[in-house]
Amino acid sequence: MDNKNYDGIRWCQKNGYWHNEKYGYQHKYVYEKLTGLKVFDYQVVHHLDNDPSNNTAENLVCMTRSDHSYFHSTHPSDITRKRNSEAKKGNKFWLNKHHTDATKQKLREQNIGKTFKIKTIICPYCNKVGGINVMHRYHFENCKYKKTQKG
Repeated sequence: MDNKNYDGIRWCQKNGYWHNEKYGYQHKYVYEKLTGLKVFDYQVVHHLDNDPSNNTAENLVCMTRSDHSYFHSTHPSDITRKRNSEAKKGNKFWLNKHHTDATKQKLREQNIGKTFKIKTIICPYCNKVGGINVMHRYHFENCKYKKTQKG
């Protein structure tokens, strides 16, 4: 399969996948053309052999995004296994980006003094103070003083 000029359209590689500004990703285009089915926003076209350049009909399958996430969580690719292995060794990297020591220091300096404030709320029954989400989710309905004040 000639990925670069498939169907008389000029395709370029983008993050390992063949892409065209007008038609989007080639594997989605090929799947829709060969099956006659539209791929909706809640669906993805998955490469069975995990090779994004192999856009043959036998290698493409359409599934929902949630099924796709579940599939990759239960069937990790070699790349995912390698990343997990490196992370367990203490080698932290995100999307294969390694920061230099100078960049790490710069990022630390940017975050000095920054605090992230959690919105708090006070329980009207027992005056307990807590985060707004946690208090609404767990405390208010189960406050042991709520019953005694009602009556």
